[in-house]
Amino acid sequence: MKILAISAGSVAGNTELTLLTALQAVQAVKPDATIQLIRLEEIRIGNRLITGQFEHPFTKEQKRTAADSGPDDRPFVLEAIMEADAIIIGAPVLNRGAAGLLKYFADKTLGPFQDVSVATEMVAQGRGERVDQRILKKRVAALVSVGGAVSSDWTTLGLPMLHQLLFPMGIMVVDQVHIYGAGLPGSVVLDDDALSRAAQLGRSLVEQASQPVEGRKYAGAPGKCPICNLNVVALIGGNQVECASCAARGTVRIVDGEVVLDFTQEGLNSSVFRMQALVEHGAEIKKVAGELRPKMQEIPNKVKPLLNWGAAITLVPPSLSG
Repeated sequence: MKILAISAGSVAGNTELTLLTALQAVQAVKPDATIQLIRLEEIRIGNRLITGQFEHPFTKEQKRTAADSGPDDRPFVLEAIMEADAIIIGAPVLNRGAAGLLKYFADKTLGPFQDVSVATEMVAQGRGERVDQRILKKRVAALVSVGGAVSSDWTTLGLPMLHQLLFPMGIMVVDQVHIYGAGLPGSVVLDDDALSRAAQLGRSLVEQASQPVEGRKYAGAPGKCPICNLNVVALIGGNQVECASCAARGTVRIVDGEVVLDFTQEGLNSSVFRMQALVEHGAEIKKVAGELRPKMQEIPNKVKPLLNWGAAITLVPPSLSG
């Protein structure tokens, strides 16, 4: 079993220390596991999207361009992800959400570029030779966000943002936790409860990764949303609600002073974490592209004057002005 940890925190910071605690627990229950840690802070990310690096989002054939000739470690990280059976991701919470480094990495590397529904479609169409079929592996993941606050008002978007990295690849989250009160560098090691929960996170990850795919289940604290097990919802009209993390749709009611969310099967299938929603979104994008494609020749004449005007007001950073 190969376990990969990805840290979006600082080197030797509270996030990394929390992940290391979880990984030690992994080693204790699975001594023969291959355990690896990647620090996103050390990763060099090229200037272009991943499509500027690969012939196709799923292949390993690199396609460099002159405009992006600097170091780029994303293929290295992507290879580690493809090899992993289970992944644990940790990030500090800054300004109520996960560190921007994590989002930047995801937008440049994962997201729509590593979409299991696209890969599945290509294989079904007989184009499997163009797909790195390791993307179809049924992986599990655990998530941890870490912050100095002691209440949820400053941590609300941490775990929801971590979820967004993994769902396009169809990775099942089996446990998740936010660690509160880590307000000084390294101080998480003083919190026995936090370390104990981190260790449990590691054990849950191994336990679920060891199960047959059909026997895997969520092992963390349940949330109001039965898909992502989080409690962040958006009001979308009347008593209709949408999970702000996974987009499952339902209704809200108050029972004895408690908020109760009700979901139909149709509402659960609307979650972007479900394959059906990924397929439908892909069809939607193709439809939009098909409607726009006949008009593409109009773009250059409209774009040129706008960009010429914009060039006169754009500030050039010192690093590019030399």
